[in-house]
Amino acid sequence: MAGVLTGEVYRVAMPSAGGDDGNAGLDWTAPKASISNALAQGDVTDIWVSNGTYNLVDVVNISKAVIIRSWNNGSVDRDGTIMVGAGTNRCFLISHAGAIVDGFTITNGFCQDGVPQKGDSDYYTSGRGGGVFITHAGGLLTNCLVIGNAVQAGASYKGGGGVYLFGGAAWNCRITGNMVTNDAASSSMGGGVGVFLYGTSDYPTGMVVNCEIDNNKVYRNPNYAGGGIGVFRAGLINNCDIYSNYSSGRGGGVFAQEAGIITNCRIISNTSESDGAGVCLFTNSNSEAVSILLHACLISNNVAGYPPPSGTYGIGSGGGVAVTYSTNHVVRDCDIVNNTCGRDGGGVYMTGGRIENCVIADNVSHGINYGGGGICATPAETNLLFIGNVMIAGNTAAAPGGGAILRNVWMDNSTIMDNKTLLSGGGIFAFATSTVVNCQIFSNRADTTGGGINVGSGGIYGPGAVVIRNCLIAGNSGSNRFGGGVFLHNNAAGEISCCTVVNNEVQGNQSQQRGAGICVAYTNRIYNCLVWSNRWSGTANDAERDMGMYQWGNLEAQSNSVHYCISPRDFGGVRGNITNSPSCISSSGENYRLAGGSAGINAGTNLPWMLEPGAVDLDGRPRRDRFSRQADMGCYEYVPGGVMFSVH
Repeated sequence: MAGVLTGEVYRVAMPSAGGDDGNAGLDWTAPKASISNALAQGDVTDIWVSNGTYNLVDVVNISKAVIIRSWNNGSVDRDGTIMVGAGTNRCFLISHAGAIVDGFTITNGFCQDGVPQKGDSDYYTSGRGGGVFITHAGGLLTNCLVIGNAVQAGASYKGGGGVYLFGGAAWNCRITGNMVTNDAASSSMGGGVGVFLYGTSDYPTGMVVNCEIDNNKVYRNPNYAGGGIGVFRAGLINNCDIYSNYSSGRGGGVFAQEAGIITNCRIISNTSESDGAGVCLFTNSNSEAVSILLHACLISNNVAGYPPPSGTYGIGSGGGVAVTYSTNHVVRDCDIVNNTCGRDGGGVYMTGGRIENCVIADNVSHGINYGGGGICATPAETNLLFIGNVMIAGNTAAAPGGGAILRNVWMDNSTIMDNKTLLSGGGIFAFATSTVVNCQIFSNRADTTGGGINVGSGGIYGPGAVVIRNCLIAGNSGSNRFGGGVFLHNNAAGEISCCTVVNNEVQGNQSQQRGAGICVAYTNRIYNCLVWSNRWSGTANDAERDMGMYQWGNLEAQSNSVHYCISPRDFGGVRGNITNSPSCISSSGENYRLAGGSAGINAGTNLPWMLEPGAVDLDGRPRRDRFSRQADMGCYEYVPGGVMFSVH
């Protein structure tokens, strides 16, 4: 038929099975001995390679549309068809969108930056892909085992010990036991796989799909990144198992810079000397042009600041994930659990980006710098970071912030529970201009005090202009003098408004205990809060139990800090404060919503933020009563029972 290309299937076999490059290669009675010779035939469209071990004296350069597959009685035989590089050359160079390499073990390949091999056309191709290199022209590597290959890198972004992609895809492969080394000061990446956007976005993006990537390494230089996978500028990593990889720099499992998507992956038991043992999303500056998405991944049991033989941890932050600089990077729908770091952010360390709809649980930070057992969010610039709809549970920090440490962060609709710190802020340590809105903060613990101020806090501890709004803060404990629920200090006009602070505790027996529920100092203010049934084990003045103000010598300012609150502390009826029982629906059942007839109903003051469209309480209901247009006390607006009739 005119216009339809036809071609031949060539067979390749070991010499012991009759393979000879002098043969025609068109059937198994006269197969060729090498893939390269079969590729040289002008009419070739398919090459079937019989099982055996083939020693490659040079790179197999595939620059045409051809399918090369292993063949064992009609089936692909990955483990039985082995391509062995000479230790001085790459195994495969794929440079055609129609080229497919299917079902081989590829091993002992090697390339060195600055030492050209067959098919290396320029600077961009040397030093990349010890086992396989796929150029921007594309191609597919599938059903292969890529093992024991290496790259000696030199310039930046060289690497890919097993596979390097400018374009094309690695699909359903296992990439294991490969490495990248470099004694120079450049930034190389991808012990197992490197993915790099060649030139401009007009070129296709490399993809790694349904692959197992394990026990790969980049090492010798702290600038190394991505023990398992390194991604630069673009790339898709989908449905991969990435485990037991190592980086002497960032990103033990995955390192992604500037752009890329990592989705539906299991990233487990990787290690790094620096940040992001599981995943590092990296950018040099806060540019709007860059964006990386980490989505729907399990990130577990990774270790940043990999402990040397002495047993002490290094300086790595972000045991699970590290996100740097750009506010456009997003971590969404991920489970980040059981990770460890030697410095800050046992689960997540972020100086940029957003975290949405994630579970961050049972992580540990060993550092004594910032801390943050679950999250350490401390932007290097004036970025405002965002954390929303996140469960932060069961994390531990040696430094402040058992659950999270927040600097210039907006956190909302999150649950912070069962976290612990050896210092201050069992749930949250917040400072600078952080805002915590519509959160549940309960059952956290702080073991000692914070900094040089000799204070402890169970729920939230915050120096700076911290705003805490519409939060339930319950069942937290601090071991020292101030703030079992909340300790908010420093002369920075912070605010607690519309919060319910109940059943918190200050432990220990010290005469200066204040505020088992809330302790506020300086110019910080409290509005519309329900503070009740907090306790301490000491012998301090009981009037300070639920609501304590420690103003360091200015008692007038102390009493001026509280407005329209309901608590056992008697403020003489001024500024709308009352001492009536709040009459919650069921305190014993931990339902702290106001019951009908509660003195807290319509007893608050309307704050400016309540007048904005969409202002809601912790249940998501309008913050002000629809009839009186007045706010209640506590984090929940009262909802009357019964039936409402409309008359027309």
